Amino acid sequence: MASQAEQGFKVDKGFKPQAFHAAVIAIKNEFGVNVTEANATNHLRTIRKRWARIKKLKELSGMGWDNRLKMIIMGESEIRNYVQAHPQDEAYLNKPIEDHDLLEIICSCSLYPKKAI
Repeated sequence: MASQAEQGFKVDKGFKPQAFHAAVIAIKNEFGVNVTEANATNHLRTIRKRWARIKKLKELSGMGWDNRLKMIIMGESEIRNYVQAHPQDEAYLNKPIEDHDLLEIICSCSLYPKKAI
């Protein structure tokens, strides 16, 4: 979907139908798995939820962001307390988010996400 966004098949907050069709073909060619456009749409919904969580965490007071490592940073004592209340967020704290840039391209509302300086 990131390549579809870069090719101009992303409009506002969504993708053109051609993007889903291309994703289905790419998955079949790359992995030999048959999926439907509905499968691709549902997976995109899951990806967007993950991005929304990451974005919210980055904006919370007390969180730091390392752009080089693509990592949300939080102090060790704060992280223990936070994870106790929000265990689903542990995977995103003090660990690199390896697909951060792709998630930003796919999920950001802008057509052209910010480039790292």
